[in-house]
Amino acid sequence: MPDLVKGLSEAYEGITVGAFEQAVRQFFATATHPTLGLAYTKVGYRPMRELLAFLEARDFTAYICSGGGRDFIRPVSEQIYGIPRERVIGSATTLEYRDDDIYRTKDAEQPIDDGAGKPEHIWMRTAASRCSWPAMRTATCRCSRPPASPS
Repeated sequence: MPDLVKGLSEAYEGITVGAFEQAVRQFFATATHPTLGLAYTKVGYRPMRELLAFLEARDFTAYICSGGGRDFIRPVSEQIYGIPRERVIGSATTLEYRDDDIYRTKDAEQPIDDGAGKPEHIWMRTAASRCSWPAMRTATCRCSRPPASPS
């Protein structure tokens, strides 16, 4: 496990997923971009937001696939990019259910969404095998193109 992922996982080990989400929301409510002086929720890359809206309007389903923390992005993904939290894929800690709540652990889910782990995670999370377009097999597609004929 890369040292950065290990350090981030251990920093929030033992807190509930709800407490972590509250900490993330507090961060985004108060932190500002160091050079722009704006809230991070206001500095999403406009061309990316426009492209995502364009694709969604044409019945494509877009996902965010981040090598960073999935649970860090989910609370703000819709506000910044218009992508609902359930369509955010990324590296995450493993979870443990105890005392009637869900807690973060120090371990990272495998594979990590970096390098070869990214396409593996996309495949596992999106049921991409349903798309008949070969170029779209690493993303979920709701196209109307008929399934490819078996060779």
